[in-house]
Amino acid sequence: MADIVGKSKIYGSREEAINSLYNETQHKNGLGDYNWRPRYDGNHRFCRYYDEDGKIRTIFVIEHAPEGLSEGGVESMEVFADCEVYTFARGTSAVTSCSSSEIIETTITELETRLDECCDSGSILFFENIGDSEARIYLADEDGNQPSQDLKVFYSFDNVTFTKWSFDMLRLNPGERVYMYGDNPNGFSNVAGANEGTYNFDINGSDVAARGNVMSLIGLDMPDEIPNRACFANLFSGCTIVTAPALPATVLKPNCYAGMFQECYYLKESPYLPARTLPEMCYYEMFYQCTALTSAGDIDANTALTSSCLEMFYECTSLKIAPRMNVGTLGKSCFKSMFSNCYSLQIAPSLPAYTLAEECYDSMFINCNLLVTGPLIGASSYGVNSCRKMFYGCESLVSCGHFEEDLYLSSGSCSEMFKGCENLLNVPRIIIRSVDSASCRSMFENCTSLINIKDIVKRNIEIKPYAFHRMFAGCTNIKNAEVSLMNVWDDGCNSMFSGCTSLESIKIYIPDSGMTLNCGPDGESHPDHFWQMFSGCSNLKTVNVHSFTSGSKLNGFKFSDANRAGYPMGFCCCLMFENCVSLTAAPGLLNTHVVDDCYSRMFEGCSSLSSVRCYATAEDYEEGVFTPFGGWLTGTKTNGTFYRNANNPYPFERNTSGIPSGWTIVPESAS
Repeated sequence: MADIVGKSKIYGSREEAINSLYNETQHKNGLGDYNWRPRYDGNHRFCRYYDEDGKIRTIFVIEHAPEGLSEGGVESMEVFADCEVYTFARGTSAVTSCSSSEIIETTITELETRLDECCDSGSILFFENIGDSEARIYLADEDGNQPSQDLKVFYSFDNVTFTKWSFDMLRLNPGERVYMYGDNPNGFSNVAGANEGTYNFDINGSDVAARGNVMSLIGLDMPDEIPNRACFANLFSGCTIVTAPALPATVLKPNCYAGMFQECYYLKESPYLPARTLPEMCYYEMFYQCTALTSAGDIDANTALTSSCLEMFYECTSLKIAPRMNVGTLGKSCFKSMFSNCYSLQIAPSLPAYTLAEECYDSMFINCNLLVTGPLIGASSYGVNSCRKMFYGCESLVSCGHFEEDLYLSSGSCSEMFKGCENLLNVPRIIIRSVDSASCRSMFENCTSLINIKDIVKRNIEIKPYAFHRMFAGCTNIKNAEVSLMNVWDDGCNSMFSGCTSLESIKIYIPDSGMTLNCGPDGESHPDHFWQMFSGCSNLKTVNVHSFTSGSKLNGFKFSDANRAGYPMGFCCCLMFENCVSLTAAPGLLNTHVVDDCYSRMFEGCSSLSSVRCYATAEDYEEGVFTPFGGWLTGTKTNGTFYRNANNPYPFERNTSGIPSGWTIVPESAS
């Protein structure tokens, strides 16, 4: 395949071009039907190839959608090739169906007219009034002032005689056109020596079709390279255009198309974007709030640099199908909020990048309420905040596509990623290999349909501060879960399963030597490692603790001697099982010494709890001074059994250390 020219790839032969065009357009669209999606405007598609004499020839396509076929589907394609028309029936071979018997007569004039209407990148920029009232066209800077006379733009109403524009108002009656080209080799806007701001068209009064090649504003040679930063920024912002001109440049500059079509409320389709490398903020807010936009031209880039597509389609509320793209190298915030608030979006693009840059997919699909299936995500290394709020509030999302199995997560990388996706049923098989602070904070919070979380958090990893904070909080359909607690930092599992009202059993894996607890660098005295971890899990009946190494069942929790004096840390288990009203037997607490507040209010409100095993010494308790057990059994059953360490010289007694007066204390060996 040769280089991209204009909006069209030039193929090596006619057969290759026809086959490629056919194969490219026929694909399943995710809605259950074939979608031969228009690429350049609402009805047409074309590509080019070199003939035997080395001349560039054109294949032109018309798509047909007969009555009764679902939206986006077509029964056949007509291909105008060298002034001939070919019809492709669905499911047939492209080349074999191009028989002479299927040639439909046409004329060169008709073909040229159709190509002209299809915004052939060989045409200079022109505007056509397709409405029923007068259209008015201005050009001004961002403050409403006329451009500097250093900016040279020529116009013509007949595409023959051109006049240098003095930037007075141009008027178009219905059906009339005005053609334009420039002589601005240093750039159209933000030109040193002229105005440092941007020049913007003001088009109003009627519906206007913008067609042709926007690069004609640079010169009649219509170069492939944008000459300067912010060259066409805000060019059509707020205009009443219904079609966009071709944007065939393959070499872009920072901010070159930023805000170019923002708030063009009548624009229905975005143009094809052939550039391979996307510099900083080149497409920033390019189609911001284009509320009539229903389809988007392909993005052929393989590299997206810092903020290149930031908020590109933000609040395009009618957009149903995202542009096809295959970007493998990402820069910071490159796709951040790209489709935020696209409430009609149903098909997302593939995201094959293997390494995710900081904030690259942050809020990318936030509030895309009709998105049912998330895209393929090919990465295993997730940068800081790379997928933060990526699908936040996508209330129709049922599945989230394919993930790599082994994930290495940086700080905040998946925080709130699926928060509020109330119809999400399953997550793909993923294994989290490492996390940093807040990596999975609220990742699946309030995913009320989520049932199976498999073994996402079942590996030997160091759980950094807030890494799993509220990860599954409010997931009211999860019934069973497994989690490994090997090395946990302050607030690492804070409220992790809080409010999981259907959770019936939890299996916890720990090292044979006991869990290691860590504090942050500030030496925090109340680290809250497991604060409210299962708070409000009203159906939780069984808590089983197992050896991570052998899988065998253990008597309960144990904290490693690597902790401060081998003790659990202060507040580490505070409110851990708060209001677990179905829990009858607590997991064993096997450490012989504890610190202030470590088990404080741990089983508060567990109204069915009647069995507790704790091997700590009562020596660690002094009412009003040192209270590791403060309120820990408040609201439990009035009658129950408390198992203590028989070898403890300071044994627990009823009415001390918070043990209810009606409970029986049973000494047992702590071995």
